Amino acid sequence: MKRMLTVVCVVAMLCGLILGGCEENSDLENGEQVVVVESKESQKEQVLTFFAPIDGKSSGAVAYRKLIDEYNSSHKGVHVIFEGIATADGFNQYLEERLDSGKGDDIFIVNEDRVKSLYSKGYFCDLSGLAGVQMLNKAAKAQAVIGDITYCIPVNMSAYALFVNLDVLKKYALQPPRDLEEFVFCCRTIKQQGGTPISISRWHATAIPAIANGFDKIYGSDSSSSLVSEINSGEQHISIYMLEGFEVFEQFVREGWYGN
Repeated sequence: MKRMLTVVCVVAMLCGLILGGCEENSDLENGEQVVVVESKESQKEQVLTFFAPIDGKSSGAVAYRKLIDEYNSSHKGVHVIFEGIATADGFNQYLEERLDSGKGDDIFIVNEDRVKSLYSKGYFCDLSGLAGVQMLNKAAKAQAVIGDITYCIPVNMSAYALFVNLDVLKKYALQPPRDLEEFVFCCRTIKQQGGTPISISRWHATAIPAIANGFDKIYGSDSSSSLVSEINSGEQHISIYMLEGFEVFEQFVREGWYGN
C-alpha cells in the first residue's frame, strides 16, 4: 500500500469520512465534518493538505476554512491547509494525479465515481477497527465497505421523496397515484386541462425521476441484495437500470410536464 492517506468521501446518497491509520480528531458544524489526523512519528509540526471538490470562494469552502482555522489554533504539532477546485473544473483528474505523483493529499474528498479506481491503487485504509464503525446501522455499514475493507465512516445519509399536492389532484378530480402508470395518467390529465403537472427545479427535475425509476428495478426486486452485490462486483452494469430511469425523464420533457 502507498503512503497512509486520510480521505473524506462523498457518495451518491452517502456522505462518509475516510481516515488514515493515525490518531484522529474531528469537528462538526453545519453538517460538515472535517477529520484531521495527527501523526505520532514526529514531534515536529506536521503539515496536512485537505483537498476538496469545492470552489475556493463557495460557502462550503468558507465553512471548511473556519473549521480548519479553529483546529489549527487549538492543536499544536499539526497544521492543516485547505485547497479546493470544483468538480466541473477537473477535481477528479487533479486528485488522482496528485495521489499518483506520490505527493498526494492527506485529507481529501472523493466523488463516488472514483472510489473503485482509488481503492484499486491502495489509497484507502481499513477503518473497521474504529469505534465509530460499530455505531453505524446496517445500511450505513453496507455503504461504507468496498472490497474487503471499511473505507469510510458515513456521517450523513439522504432520502428523497416525491410530494403530491392533494389540492391539485382534487381540482382535477384525480386520486393520489400509487405507481408510475397512475402517476403518468395524473400528469397527462393535468396537462390536457391546462395545468402544470410537475414543479421541481434544478438537478432534482432530472435526478429524482431517473433515480427513482432506475433504482426501483433494483431495490424493488425480491433479489435486491444479490443484484446490488453483482453491480458492486461489476457482474451487472448499473447503466442497464439507469437507462430506463432516463427514459422516464425524457418522457416528462417530451410531454411538457415541467413548469417554466
